[in-house]
Amino acid sequence: MPSAENVISNIKIVPNPYFKEKKPFVDIYWDTNSEGDIKIYIYNILGELIYENETLLQNKHLIYDLMTSTKEKISSGNYILVFYARTKSGIINIAKEKFAVLY
Repeated sequence: MPSAENVISNIKIVPNPYFKEKKPFVDIYWDTNSEGDIKIYIYNILGELIYENETLLQNKHLIYDLMTSTKEKISSGNYILVFYARTKSGIINIAKEKFAVLY
């Protein structure tokens, strides 16, 4: 499979760290010049997958509601996000970011 390092770049999680804010979500942004899809996986510090979502790569934005895939509120702690981006032509890019939640 073809691969490239620059399918997605400039990943931002806002706010990071997340404190008990008025809005119960974080915004996840990335830059891309490609079309395709992106899968976002969120793991807790134990390496357990707590959330996953898929959206269009060209959306460049996802709102994460701080809930697990089973709709439980996530705990205070550190989390790792893994981004699996695939363009329509099959180019794949995997990136990682971390964020913290403090209630």
